[in-house]
Amino acid sequence: MNTTLNQLTIFIVLGIAADDIFVFCDAWRQSEFIPQIAKDQKRRMAYAFKRSFRAIAVTSSTTAVAFLANAASDIRPIRAFGIYAAIIIPVNFIIVILVIPSVQIIHDNHFKERCNYRKCSPCCRKNKAPTIAQNADVESGKLGVVKVEEDEIRVDAMTRFFSGTYNKYIFKARYVIFVFFFVAGVVAAVIASDIGPLTEQEEFLSNSHPLILLQSDVEENFTSSASLKEALVVKLNWGVKDLDRSNVGLWDAKNLGELVWDEEFTVSPRRNQQAFIDLCLHLRDESLLVKNNFVTCWILEMDEYV
Repeated sequence: MNTTLNQLTIFIVLGIAADDIFVFCDAWRQSEFIPQIAKDQKRRMAYAFKRSFRAIAVTSSTTAVAFLANAASDIRPIRAFGIYAAIIIPVNFIIVILVIPSVQIIHDNHFKERCNYRKCSPCCRKNKAPTIAQNADVESGKLGVVKVEEDEIRVDAMTRFFSGTYNKYIFKARYVIFVFFFVAGVVAAVIASDIGPLTEQEEFLSNSHPLILLQSDVEENFTSSASLKEALVVKLNWGVKDLDRSNVGLWDAKNLGELVWDEEFTVSPRRNQQAFIDLCLHLRDESLLVKNNFVTCWILEMDEYV
């Protein structure tokens, strides 16, 4: 069943996938500072995979179970959305743990050392900095801090930019930035205080648009139930006992089932006919319930004919 809720699942899965990738990349970066495995790419990958696999598996499983709870809903689109999301999230988990490790290795082997802006941008230049490595039990994934000698480390361009150039200019302009955001916050608060609920329907098309002109012409010159603006047409059917859906599939949206008629129902008695007439006349007088007193009843037409 292709519904709007199912289409929105892609955005939910994108957020979960981004979080899973972050967890794996964080474990991979941690493995670089463990002396026992820092120079062995295979052992680093084994450590990162074991460490991230548990966290990703737990979050994916709990999220999938939470969505699967919607399968108990009686509303078919919500039920379909819950089952669909509960299937997509484990699939996303499998894709992440199978693809991202390979992508990480390809990145480190072929793209990590590339920087096309070393000569024109100081943020891409390598710097030396002291480090404190982490000791770890590779098998269990537990970390511990140990002291190591000062050594040269590789810092990525984004870290160098935000910790150097960007931080320096932000510090210099801190008072200007504070004043700017303070004034912007006051202005935003004043504007927000005037925000209220809509008093009329929002117009997506201008009054001179051909579709609006056609709609206005139909509503003004033709009287029908479809021309009743902002009204819901309700049909009352009598003599129906139940709706048999025993032979209808779970996802069959076109087949509504078979009507089960009430064999004891009849309109022959005069009392029953008068009850129909009274109901129709009563609905016509209900101006709060019925718009423009628009009620059509076959029993009234038959009564006038007789």
